[in-house]
Amino acid sequence: MTSKSQTADRIDIAVIGAGVAGLTAALSLQTAGFSVTLFDKMPFPPENTSAIAGGMLAPFSESDVLPSAYILAGLKGIALWKGLLGDQHAACLHVCGSLVLASQTRPAEFGDFAEPFSHTSHSWLRLDAEAISRLEPDLARDQKDGIYLPDEAHLNPEKALAILFARFLAAGGHFHIREVRPEDLADQFDRIVDCRGYIGDLQPDLRAVQGEIVFIQQPEVCLSRPVRVIDHLTPFYIVPRGDGGFAIGATAIANADINDWRIRVSSALRLLAFATDLVPGLKQARITGMSSGLRSAYPNLLPEIRLRNDGRTIQINGLYRHGYLLSPVMAKCVVATVRGEFDEFLTLFSGKMNVPAVSLAEDKFAVLERRS
Repeated sequence: MTSKSQTADRIDIAVIGAGVAGLTAALSLQTAGFSVTLFDKMPFPPENTSAIAGGMLAPFSESDVLPSAYILAGLKGIALWKGLLGDQHAACLHVCGSLVLASQTRPAEFGDFAEPFSHTSHSWLRLDAEAISRLEPDLARDQKDGIYLPDEAHLNPEKALAILFARFLAAGGHFHIREVRPEDLADQFDRIVDCRGYIGDLQPDLRAVQGEIVFIQQPEVCLSRPVRVIDHLTPFYIVPRGDGGFAIGATAIANADINDWRIRVSSALRLLAFATDLVPGLKQARITGMSSGLRSAYPNLLPEIRLRNDGRTIQINGLYRHGYLLSPVMAKCVVATVRGEFDEFLTLFSGKMNVPAVSLAEDKFAVLERRS
């Protein structure tokens, strides 16, 4: 490709990385009228962390690591998913709410989680044992305290990524299987959006957090929404995938070994024990897969959009476990940035609002280390 002419009417943009951040950015930019080329080192679908995520869109349930300032951004993300997926959104996006339960061993932590809801105008409902059983009949009968969050949602990551990719190509986008760095493309594109996730030497403050997940199938069990248990040391969730499939997570291993991040036996056993205790009918389930991936995270566990090279390179990174929730909003912010416009959510990802202070941010990562 020849060197770009800055006098051209069309703005050519390269997006590096075909995970959820890269695909939402590529599709949003392409449909906004830009000419976008997507690069990934692997054929689609690539084997990346986005493909093995839980797929929960849960701004309230994530309040242990996601400050309240991000709630509206998360709700906007859910709304944006409908547009990104188009007329196929019903195939993989389910706005059925979430159910959050108290841990049997650490019930006090659920009280700390639930307390802020008494001061919010958002929809929520405190549930006792009978109400929990009515909402999700296949749960174990010993669940006595929970919160139903009707505005939360979940999606099937595999289906969502496939739809995003197909819609990007249908909109006129281009895809190249090629491992590239922003500097490799500097003379070929007006803007470069770097969505490669964790790379050891990319940013000195970027960490690798290993996440592990188990996939099972049991057609005789039905859950209508994600169920998670509040436990500071070992948080768990189970997400329905349709056709009797379920995803069980999640571990968060700080400072993961980037050379060997295969799922650990101890993690698999712990996740399976959690699932069968919470949903006894899953004891006869079949294991269909186990996966592990490296999530990128900054010390305060909050994502950022960083500008480099006088704004020509835009880095989207540090999404940790918020990739599906916040990628659509971050993509919207990238479109505004390229246009030179303001976006109401951009400040959240500027690094300027990524509080608390450094000392507490370090404590957040230390919590992950204690969980490992």
